[in-house]
Amino acid sequence: MASDSGLEALERVPVARQAIWIASPIHPDDISAGLEPRLPSDVLGANWDWPSLIVIVSLSMCFL
Repeated sequence: MASDSGLEALERVPVARQAIWIASPIHPDDISAGLEPRLPSDVLGANWDWPSLIVIVSLSMCFL
């Protein structure tokens, strides 16, 4: 069965581990300057792109 699946051609190759550094998108200077989360009225407000929102809702309704 292994000869039919092609597994005999696979070979493990060791790869050296690499460190992953993740930088915060919020800088300490922004926090000290008074950075705060956006208000719900700003996130869900009337400044949305209404044509895009209508297209998204319409396509969502079609796919359901």
